[in-house]
Amino acid sequence: MCSKVLQPTSLVVVFETLLSSAAITVDEEKGNPSWQARADFYVICILSCLPWGGAELAEQVPDEIDSVLVGIQAYLSIRRHTSDSGLSFFEDDESGGDVEKDFLEDLCERIQVLSSNGWKVESVPRPHLSFEAQLVAGKSHEFGPISCPEQPELPSTISAVAYGKQKHDAELKYPQRMRRLNIFPASKTEDLQPIDRFVVEEYLLDVLLFFNGCRKECAAFMVGLPVPFRYEYLMAETIFSQLLLLPQPPFKPIYYTLVIMDLCKALPGAFPAVVAGAVRALFDKIADLDMECRTRLILWFSHHLSNFQFIWPWEEWAYVLDLPKWAPQRVFVQEVLEREVRLSYWDKIKQ
Repeated sequence: MCSKVLQPTSLVVVFETLLSSAAITVDEEKGNPSWQARADFYVICILSCLPWGGAELAEQVPDEIDSVLVGIQAYLSIRRHTSDSGLSFFEDDESGGDVEKDFLEDLCERIQVLSSNGWKVESVPRPHLSFEAQLVAGKSHEFGPISCPEQPELPSTISAVAYGKQKHDAELKYPQRMRRLNIFPASKTEDLQPIDRFVVEEYLLDVLLFFNGCRKECAAFMVGLPVPFRYEYLMAETIFSQLLLLPQPPFKPIYYTLVIMDLCKALPGAFPAVVAGAVRALFDKIADLDMECRTRLILWFSHHLSNFQFIWPWEEWAYVLDLPKWAPQRVFVQEVLEREVRLSYWDKIKQ
C-alpha cells in the first residue's frame, strides 16, 4: 500500500468482502452465529491492517475507508460480546460489575483513537518516504477478488450441545491471537499511545512465532524493535501472557524460559528488574491466579533462578512462614524451593 504496490480501491474491496461475510455469519436468520470466531477473525484482519496502511487509505480513498469503519461499528452492534471467564488468568478478572471489553472491541477502540489522531503511529517505520519520488511513478496492481469459505450449516435440531460444539470447532480453527495479562500498573506504559501497544504486541508475537526454535535470534530481534520508545514492561507482559495462556501456551514453556533468560542477558541493566517486578506482582495476586497458571509460574521461576545462581531476596517472603500451610503464597514459595533443591542441592540453596 505505502509503496504503491496495491491499488487502494482493490484493498477496500477485500475489506468489504471480509466484512460482508462476517456480518452474514453472525446474522441470526441468514448465518450461523456459532461461527462468530471466524467472523471476528475477518474483522480483526481488517483492523490490523490500518496502523500500517490507514494513513494512505484515508488520504487516497477517504470515503471508502470511512464506510468500512462504519460497517465495522455496525458489525460490533450485532455480534455477541465474548467473555471466556473460564480462560481468565485471574478469578477476579471481571470484578466490579463492569463488562470488560473483549479483544476485538478493544482493538476497534484503539483504531478509532488512531483515526481521530490523523493516523499517526510512532511505532510503525515508514522507510518508503525516502523513495516517494520514485514510487509515485511506479505501477500499482489490483489485489484481485477473494472469496470467503462457506459457513457450516446450522444443525437441523438446534440445541445448546450442537451450538456449543460448532462454537468450539470455530474457536479451535480461529483462535484468539492473544489474551492480555496486565501485570504492571498503567503508569509503566502510560506514555504509549493506545495503538502503539497493539503494534508492539504484534511485533513481539510475530518474533516469538517465526523464531520458535532459535531462541538467541528471537531475543536479539525482540530487543531491537523499530520503535522510538522503551517497551521492556510491555515485552514482559506479552511473554508472560503467552507462557500462562489458557488452556495451553502456543509453544512449550521451556521456549519462553529460554527467551526470558536471553533477554535478561541482552538487557542486563533493565530487563532483570522488570522480570523481578513481574514475579512480585504475580506473587501478590497468587491467590487469585488460576491453578494451572500457578503451576507454570512455579516451574518457570525455579528453572529461571537455577540459571542465575539461585539469587533472590528471599527475606522479602519470609512472612509466609507465619501463614497457614495451605496459604497460596506459602505453597508457592515451598514448591519453588523444593524444585530448586532438585535442580541443585540443599547446602547450595541455603547459601
